[in-house]
Amino acid sequence: MNTILVPTDFSENSKGGIRFAISMASLAEMKLLFIHVAPIMYSRDTSTEHRHLGVSTDELTSRMRDFIDSCYREINIKPHQYDVVVLEGIKADLMILDFCKMHTDIAYISISTRGASGLDKILGTNTGNIATKSVIPVLVIPHDYLPAPIHLLLYASDFQDSFDEMDRVSPFARLFDARIEMLYIDNTADDPQRITFSEVFNYPVHFRSVRKDIFKPFIEQLLAEVRIVRPDILVLFTDQHRSFLDRLFNPVLAEELAFRPPVPTLIFGKGKRD
Repeated sequence: MNTILVPTDFSENSKGGIRFAISMASLAEMKLLFIHVAPIMYSRDTSTEHRHLGVSTDELTSRMRDFIDSCYREINIKPHQYDVVVLEGIKADLMILDFCKMHTDIAYISISTRGASGLDKILGTNTGNIATKSVIPVLVIPHDYLPAPIHLLLYASDFQDSFDEMDRVSPFARLFDARIEMLYIDNTADDPQRITFSEVFNYPVHFRSVRKDIFKPFIEQLLAEVRIVRPDILVLFTDQHRSFLDRLFNPVLAEELAFRPPVPTLIFGKGKRD
């Protein structure tokens, strides 16, 4: 799997995910596939039965290539070979997730976000839904992101599935030769058992153990650690099998950060692609 899938709606807000993907592909020698989901259009003539008007795939493809080429120019990177695809659908997030199921070469999805609030946050946005439902790792990128070197990954862990999780985090870190700092926030002052990840994965892993502040929400304390450590990438894992009420009354950490990432954030689902 060596392809980065990059959704775009041709807006300024989508450029963060595009810039990150372009930079990552140039460093890691990965393929780029840009995807646009065109909304299904219907006739407004009430005197006739609603009919599907369709979209001009050729026109949208040309527009997409012009838009992507402009993103390359803005960050002074020479365009390399990339592919584009235009789909039609009502729900962009569902179309993209279904597309991923049929293309096993997709290793990561890179998508921008500007954040959400209120009901949009509960019901989900395209970015939030993709980030929390995809079995493919999703890179959630601030809309104003500009390419920068990637030297440090801050991986927040509860140490419940740390071996399996590190098995997925370390290959990403190797793409950039980046250092991994494993963050553990817990109610106890004792450090977790420091399994020798560096030996098992033959990759340097450093530990940062912080006592949980019972007077602060967990996400607030994590964001404070992000401000202290200043990672280039924040890495999180999320549970994708939660009910509507769970999301409403007990938001999961990775879902919160999928809407307003302080830095580029790599979100892994707890499940894996078959």
